[in-house]
Amino acid sequence: EQAPFNDPSWDIWGLGSGFTRLPRWDVWFELHRLEDVCKTWAPGNEAQEAASRAAYIEWMSQQTKPVVLREARDEVPNAQVFPLQAVMAQTTYPYWTNTVSWLIGLAIAEGVEAIGIWGVDMELDSEYGTQRPSCEYLLGIAEGRGIQVVIPDTSALLKSRKLYGFMEDD
Repeated sequence: EQAPFNDPSWDIWGLGSGFTRLPRWDVWFELHRLEDVCKTWAPGNEAQEAASRAAYIEWMSQQTKPVVLREARDEVPNAQVFPLQAVMAQTTYPYWTNTVSWLIGLAIAEGVEAIGIWGVDMELDSEYGTQRPSCEYLLGIAEGRGIQVVIPDTSALLKSRKLYGFMEDD
């Protein structure tokens, strides 16, 4: 809800199940193997997951805007291939634990002026808790290269409970 969908100065990069919800996007990313997409959308219901997977792949194949996959696939003939080596060259350490990290790395490689992260909260007590540090690592690299980083106050990214050594424990 906080993303700048109405501000054309921002390119909106989308991923995952957001394809059914985002009011605007400029580039779509799916870096999972197509055989694995949608497996968490209806856990335990293989028929529903298969139907969701087919609908998602069909949706990607019909897009006229860029769709980026990890590899060329016949199912999405219009897709571009993610520039893995160019993105990996942005860091010393191979610390890529999730799609958002890869997208931050791509933005760094493309030399953007600003990176904004909306809808990616990565609370430590969620399934994303182990993925959050690589996003924060890459956001630090971005800031170190002079890229403005925009994170909403409601996100857990780049937040701590206290200023270590300067605030009382609660």
